[in-house]
This record gives sequence, C-alpha cells and structure tokens, in this order.
Amino acid sequence: MCLAIPGKIISIDAAIPEMTMAKVDFGGIIKPICVQWVNIAEGDYILAHAGMAISVIDAQEAEQTLADFDTIARSLDESMVKDSDSIVRHSDSMVRHSETMVRHSDSVVKHSETIESQLNHNRITIESPPITIESPPITIESPPITIESPSNHP
Repeated sequence: MCLAIPGKIISIDAAIPEMTMAKVDFGGIIKPICVQWVNIAEGDYILAHAGMAISVIDAQEAEQTLADFDTIARSLDESMVKDSDSIVRHSDSMVRHSETMVRHSDSVVKHSETIESQLNHNRITIESPPITIESPPITIESPPITIESPSNHP
C-alpha cells in the first residue's frame, strides 16, 4: 500500500518544458516535486508520492489530512514518552532487585560462615528468610536445610 502526502504548491519551475517541477510545502518541509502530469497553480494542494504529484486535491481536504497526521504524530510522541518513563521505572526496579540479590548473597555468606563454625557439631540447620521481588510480585521460600555429619567419635 502506498501513502500519498498532501502539500501546498509554493512555486512552479517550468524551465524544462518536459519536466515541470514545483516547490511544495509539506507542513514546513519544502521538497521539489515533479508536477508535469497535473494541472496546478501556486497555492493549490496536491497529493505527492515518490516525488511525483499524482492529483490536485481540495484545500479543506488537504488541511484536514495534515491535521490528522499532526494528531497521529503527537499521539506517537506521547506514547514514546510513556514508554521511556516505563523503561526508567523498570530499570529502577531492576536496581532494587539487584540490591535485594546482593543482600541475599550476603545472607548466604553468613550462612556459610555459620556452617563452618558449626562443623565441630554433628548437626547444622540453616533457615533462610523468604526472598520477595516487588515487580511482578514473587516470593521464593526455601525450607530449612539440615546437614548431619557422621560422628568422628566412636
């Protein structure tokens, strides 16, 4: 499917009779457009596609189409801002999760130190607090771990 954009004829250049060109204003962007095959005057609106004028259109229709394009563009801009805000929120969440993981890894280190200090006893029980991740909410609970070592004494 092709998209033709409405533009307003600013000036016409017929210096080359076989290739009449016009400067066309597309919402503030001026482009040279071939108008060889349409009957136009300065101030007319045309539909252009791939550098060629394909038809002359009513000024009211052209202005409504341009207004619709502007509405779409503003909507996309707002959506992009919302998406970037969401990305920032998610990256903040990831930072919090990594901080939680660091705290839990510190807990693992403490547990390993406890195991090492209790190796002279025959039984060790390790209990870990539940890990909760905020977004999306997930709680991971682990049961207590009991390690029994064979007695070295007869």
